Amino acid sequence: AQGVVGPQDFTLLSWNVLAQCYFARPDHSPHITDAAIRDPVLRDEAVLAEILGADADVVCLQEVMFDTFDALRLRMEAAGYLGLMQNGHKKRTSHPQGVGTFWKAERFELCGESHRSRALAAVLADRSVAAGAPRLAVVNVHLEGEHIAALTRVKQLQGVLKELRGKHEHHGLVVAGDFN
Repeated sequence: AQGVVGPQDFTLLSWNVLAQCYFARPDHSPHITDAAIRDPVLRDEAVLAEILGADADVVCLQEVMFDTFDALRLRMEAAGYLGLMQNGHKKRTSHPQGVGTFWKAERFELCGESHRSRALAAVLADRSVAAGAPRLAVVNVHLEGEHIAALTRVKQLQGVLKELRGKHEHHGLVVAGDFN
């Protein structure tokens, strides 16, 4: 996707990478039959290669396992990205995955963050602009998937946008993710 922050363009990749914990449930991913894709090590390598091959300025990932985020973050840092993971109160229990957002360190600087239910907002100052460093708010979501939960999805998005407006100055807004 292309976006505008002040006069500068940026690229953004958003991808639900399908959490490894769901591969144990045959009803969740029956269409994935390739054993190499189901293998966590091979799959992680393939996902990382796709992300780095896209060379996006901002990367929004959904269904990132909390217990593997640190390893992913280190690999992304080696490629010039910084990132953060949703601070979920349920992590490592009933909901072992969340959203993670990365940005090119040479391009953006983190100025603020907000963590909400199924949402993470990162406010990034654009280093490529000489004066004024406009701030881009990137909201990464993985909204409730239950088909009868439309109102819940709206409230999840409203919550993060309200907190963002109240706590963090920004000049542009991108909402990316899995909206179910």
